[in-house]
Amino acid sequence: MSSIALDTTAADQGDAGALRPPAAREEIARMLRRALRGLHAPARRVALHHFGWCEQDPAASPGGPGGPGKMVRGTLAMQVAGAMCGDPSVALAGAVAVELTHNSTLLKDDVMDRDVTRRQRPTAWTVFGESQTVLASDALLTLAFSVLLEHPAESGLAAFRFLAKAYQDLLTGQAMDLLFESCDRVGVDDCIRMADGKTAALLACSTRIGAVLAGAQPYQADALEDFGRHLGLAFQYVDDILGIWGDPATTGKPAGSDIAARKKSLPVTYALAKGEDGSLAGFYAERTAVSRKDVARIAIAIEEAGARAWAADQAARHCSAAEESLARAGIPVERQQPLRATARFVTAREY
Repeated sequence: MSSIALDTTAADQGDAGALRPPAAREEIARMLRRALRGLHAPARRVALHHFGWCEQDPAASPGGPGGPGKMVRGTLAMQVAGAMCGDPSVALAGAVAVELTHNSTLLKDDVMDRDVTRRQRPTAWTVFGESQTVLASDALLTLAFSVLLEHPAESGLAAFRFLAKAYQDLLTGQAMDLLFESCDRVGVDDCIRMADGKTAALLACSTRIGAVLAGAQPYQADALEDFGRHLGLAFQYVDDILGIWGDPATTGKPAGSDIAARKKSLPVTYALAKGEDGSLAGFYAERTAVSRKDVARIAIAIEEAGARAWAADQAARHCSAAEESLARAGIPVERQQPLRATARFVTAREY
């Protein structure tokens, strides 16, 4: 077992000027619930179910079973603002907007992937149908844009532009991911571009929005955007490792779930590019049912191609790059600790 994490030893654990993740989640959740009141009734019902806030659902605490999740993107936006100016609340609108956008994509992802559970709840499309879920997804996105456009400061408009661009990048990544399903071979560079759009773009946007709303200088906003992007890519590499070799007790998914789905993830594309095992290429070109023996055999083949070690090395490289980006932002060391702690939470998963 190994893990990837940012170094946190130099940070001051007692900085009172930055918002801790639990406090950020609670504040973001409060404002999200308020924002959802502005949706029309059908979309609001879907959204409340998705976030785990139905009145009949007792498990509605942020981060808890059935709740709205960890809110990492919104938390990062507020922590960046706290690190920049000492007041995380200046980025609250940005935090709400990125969480609305993220959950908009999750609603559509569940429809496209035919997933039936999320956060220990039935996915929205299985309860309300595909059409209502897609409409609710669009409603969340337009609500996210409205939150930023209604921000009283001029920086709200700049944040809106960054979010709109990130969403376009995210859609490009999602489209590539869907295209890969019907391609027999996918290049490593193509897969990295897909991950950069589908996963890293919104994390990068979150950290940049936090910087912009806090009045950061352009060089600081650039550095913090890079920080978020490298975190997103490190997360994806680790996630793809877990999708093949992760412990079901940790991942909550069957062993080798990505192999069973014939998902062309980063380690898989690396192994296929090596071209040393024709059976591996043959497996990913097939459309037949996958047995447990197949999963075990293919996992071994991918690892023997060096893909597991390569993916772990790439995750570590992006964590180091995130460290360097954070150092370039010119933030006092004592204010970096919450960002480092959240980065550790995002990337330090055993595999």
